[in-house]
Amino acid sequence: MPEQGRRPVYESEGWEVDLAARELRARGVPVPLGSRAFEIFAVLVQSAGELVTKDELMVSCVPGGGRGGE
Repeated sequence: MPEQGRRPVYESEGWEVDLAARELRARGVPVPLGSRAFEIFAVLVQSAGELVTKDELMVSCVPGGGRGGE
């Protein structure tokens, strides 16, 4: 279990997602990823294989919960 306040590093087959550093790495090499793309990626990684709906992504990753832009 991660320490309180710490965000884990998710690893899979040479890929790492470091939530605290906001960094995606491939075999230790940082992969450029925009801020919004990283936010979406982080939500998906943390979902642990569960379905994430568009509405959930909008609330999590879009300022104002995605309201007003559709």
